[in-house]
Amino acid sequence: MPETSLKLTILNGCGFDGAAKDVKEFLINKDVRNLDIIAWKNVERNMFIYNKTIIVVKKNDKKKIAYLMKITGINRRIYALDANTIEDMQIILGNDYGKYFK
Repeated sequence: MPETSLKLTILNGCGFDGAAKDVKEFLINKDVRNLDIIAWKNVERNMFIYNKTIIVVKKNDKKKIAYLMKITGINRRIYALDANTIEDMQIILGNDYGKYFK
């Protein structure tokens, strides 16, 4: 488990109405420790093109990456490192997001 909180943004990339909010509430209700959800919204320009849910790594902290993968079950990830962001990672929800957040 990470020593500091994991700062996460949840992005709706599939276009299902309210998906990001539903996942935020799922994680809150699951009482996940050390998780700070800083935003939940649609992807930019409402580009709902994601079939598969993916983790976007913004800060390369292996412990935090492993922790998020463990609590969500999401293994697919890409790296878009950004030293100027406050978020550690993003989850972009694809059409398959229900398999991770039931």
